[in-house]
Amino acid sequence: MEEKLTHKRKIQLKIAFGDFQVRFILSVLALSLFVSTFLGYKLYNIERENTKILQIQNEMVSQLVGEFDQGLLLFVVLIVVLQAVALVFLIVHLMQRVAGPIYRIQKELETSIQTGEPAQVHPVRKNDEFQEFFKVLQLYVQKFKNHD
Repeated sequence: MEEKLTHKRKIQLKIAFGDFQVRFILSVLALSLFVSTFLGYKLYNIERENTKILQIQNEMVSQLVGEFDQGLLLFVVLIVVLQAVALVFLIVHLMQRVAGPIYRIQKELETSIQTGEPAQVHPVRKNDEFQEFFKVLQLYVQKFKNHD
């Protein structure tokens, strides 16, 4: 049963913070792809210039280097695509460690507002961020529960 709740929570996290996560992923990805593409393009152009220089000296060597240039271009494109995929997975993983605790406290506060009862603040998972914040928040809620 706990596995079902955990799975359900992950689905809700994606929905609750989807816009922010998508904007964040696209921003980091765009910057990274721009830099990688620019550097790859520069590298490819340098190699093309070298090929032109070699064309003057020896046609056979120039043909071999031209084939290398095509392979280099394919390699650069492959690296940029793999980098983009890896970045997306890394960002989503890290965002879940941040979004999870925020989502959870938001839901607990909404429930508290609806019921009029103090929020039930539980510790976050050990891999989540905001460990110290949740400890202080628990103390805060506990202090005001004791005053009632």
